[in-house]
Amino acid sequence: MKNKKGKGVLLFAFIISIPMIFLLNRSIIEVRSKELRYHLMNTQFNQAVMNHASLVLSYENNKKLYFGQISRVKYEENSLQALKMHQPELQIYHDISITTNWIDSFTLALINSIRILMGKSIIENIEESNFHHYLYYAYYYEINHQYEEAIKYYEKAYTENKNFILRAGVLLHEGYCFAMLSRPNEAERKYNEVIQKYPETEMAITASVLKKFLHGFQNEEQTILNDLPSISKTEKLIYLFAYDKAWESLTDVEQNNLSESTIINFYKAKIYENQGNKQQAANHYLEVILESPHSSLARDANRNLFLIGKRSEDTALSDLSIELNNSLKDPRMNILLADEFFSRKNKGKKPEIKSTEINPELLSAISKKNLLLAQNQMNSQTSDPPEKIKLLITTVEGDQITGQLLSETSDAIVLDTSIGKITIYQTSILSKARVK
Repeated sequence: MKNKKGKGVLLFAFIISIPMIFLLNRSIIEVRSKELRYHLMNTQFNQAVMNHASLVLSYENNKKLYFGQISRVKYEENSLQALKMHQPELQIYHDISITTNWIDSFTLALINSIRILMGKSIIENIEESNFHHYLYYAYYYEINHQYEEAIKYYEKAYTENKNFILRAGVLLHEGYCFAMLSRPNEAERKYNEVIQKYPETEMAITASVLKKFLHGFQNEEQTILNDLPSISKTEKLIYLFAYDKAWESLTDVEQNNLSESTIINFYKAKIYENQGNKQQAANHYLEVILESPHSSLARDANRNLFLIGKRSEDTALSDLSIELNNSLKDPRMNILLADEFFSRKNKGKKPEIKSTEINPELLSAISKKNLLLAQNQMNSQTSDPPEKIKLLITTVEGDQITGQLLSETSDAIVLDTSIGKITIYQTSILSKARVK
């Protein structure tokens, strides 16, 4: 009898052990695969920290526009490229936790016990490290021009990681943020820290380059401040990242009636945007669109509105911009909308940034204005059909494109060709001629 009872217990234990072994095996595979995914993400993220081309490009782009070496169209293209270089740092980040339940925790403890017996290092739970979390937040705030918040998280990230390469990268970004806040002494201190502590690294070279840009911009700022108040002076101070001085200049322009309100509102929005005040920037860009919907400034304002929404993942703002473009019909905006870069989503949990609250009266006025604008365009088409013009365009690359002219602005030409609609920037056109 006891024999049968013992066999029954063994059989029961055997039956129970099968699913337990299955669960344990599955948990081991899950834990190790999460560890592998983490280390792959970690490698990518660390490489992103060491990529500082976007910081240099930011200075280089503004310098070239300041000295008239590139057009506004090229400046916008370069700014977008800098954003794309910076954004992958956000795209690759997402939370990976090795242990999500008690089975995983038990499995991790079991694996580590075996590793200790074998004299190997233990696998740490990723939740215990905050470095990537802090760095992700810092990047997010930086690309949204909220530099004070970015610096706070860079400081936290710096204390969390002892890797000298990563620390040098964090210091570079801190210095850049201080420079954008018009605090050059603190920016230079961070750049000098990189040069002194990590002299043999590429980061030290980048720090020297950024320091040189910082001094050059400061010297130009002092020269510009001697000029009389004007929109040109305001614009140049914005290019030099001197936003407080640019605001003072713009205030003088407004008080002395030296420019139109549309232009003043546009540069107010530009300053607010670069200082991280998304709310005021959006409302002033919308003022520009309301005041002068047919102008190139309105199209510029709407594209900026779209980029603010995309950077901060404020879908209401970017959707509003897309809706406005139905009336503004901006070919450069169409190129942005076709770019798959803007359809990507960041996997990480983003910081809490308030959604933009648009002035309802302003929104209502714009809505009415756009309805009128669309109606005027429709009336124009029915009463006076446009002349059909066929163009042969030769680009600077040597390509020849033939098609019917759909629209032409100071920025771009849109042709209806045999392969569909093509937008050609004016800066890339070598010659154009009518053909029959």
